[in-house]
Amino acid sequence: MRSQFIKQSTNIKTGPIPTSNSSSDTCPDACPLKDGGCYAKAHPYIKSNWDKLDQGTRGDSWGDFLGSIKSLRSGQIWRHNVAGDLPGSNDKIDRARFHELIDANQGARGFTYTHYPVWKNKHAAHNIRAIRYANKRGFTVNLSGNNLDQGIFYKRKFNIPSTALVPLDHHGQTKVLKDGTRLIPCPAENSEHVTCASCQMCADPDRNSVILFKAHGKQKKQVSIIARG
Repeated sequence: MRSQFIKQSTNIKTGPIPTSNSSSDTCPDACPLKDGGCYAKAHPYIKSNWDKLDQGTRGDSWGDFLGSIKSLRSGQIWRHNVAGDLPGSNDKIDRARFHELIDANQGARGFTYTHYPVWKNKHAAHNIRAIRYANKRGFTVNLSGNNLDQGIFYKRKFNIPSTALVPLDHHGQTKVLKDGTRLIPCPAENSEHVTCASCQMCADPDRNSVILFKAHGKQKKQVSIIARG
């Protein structure tokens, strides 16, 4: 595993906050986008950077990466993994390294998304415990639902921040379910004046909502098919 810390993102949607990337060997096999539809593999700049990270010609040692996270000012919001997933392999989170990352984040407000399996997988119980621990310690991990039903299921089953992919033709409106759960389309997708830096919903571990991401990237038509379930 190789990691990369970026002091300030230049991505328009993310906004001017610190971000990171992890090598592709962190991506679990459970992710349906791994074999087609991954925006990081299809985006020319992100893929080029990711390839260099995989080759070891770019990025930091784990210790240096943790040092960069520890140096963040108190209250600083930052996004972990524009590309890549949590420390781990073969669908199992590396709890030791993950705890080191959580400890390094203390005082800051890191947030991320994961496709590590938390249901109907031999590593599910292990993974969900690790993710619960992170959210209780101030490092917000969003469960990535592959479609709307899965995102809602994750939120109801685990009461952990969750997101969901939705098809290209999704209506894009906020909806409130009978149990009070709100389905909220990503605000940054609907307004050029909103960024992750200004929105910060995905960094809220206690929100009662599922954030919806419309299929995007150069392979968005393929992603849209996955999002239909």
